[in-house]
Amino acid sequence: MSGCMTIGIVSLITYGLVVWPFTTFPEYRISGLFQIALFGALPATVFGIVASRRFELAGASGFFGGSMAAAVFMFLRLQQTLLGKYTKDLPTPEYPDSIGLIIPIAWFVWAAMIAFVSCRRQSLNQ
Repeated sequence: MSGCMTIGIVSLITYGLVVWPFTTFPEYRISGLFQIALFGALPATVFGIVASRRFELAGASGFFGGSMAAAVFMFLRLQQTLLGKYTKDLPTPEYPDSIGLIIPIAWFVWAAMIAFVSCRRQSLNQ
């Protein structure tokens, strides 16, 4: 029971850490994307490393699960932002359309690597 609860709590915290900067910083600007990465993805990465080391496989699974949900959120939010160039009510993004797909995939791959590398080897052998 404690492993399942750990997965749930770690995934919710990871999701919250990644998503909250989207409510504060403008994601249609390149500088806003850097701020989102600095204040969201970086703390989530540190949290994922700590959770994976402390709670082993449950922490790594929770971090990766929260990161998957956050990657879906990023994809949908950036696709919504990219619609700004088709309507005058929304601001026009400063980056090409490919960024809307590259950033979520990069976060997904990064989170998978962090979860795999940070998790202790002994928990993977069980």
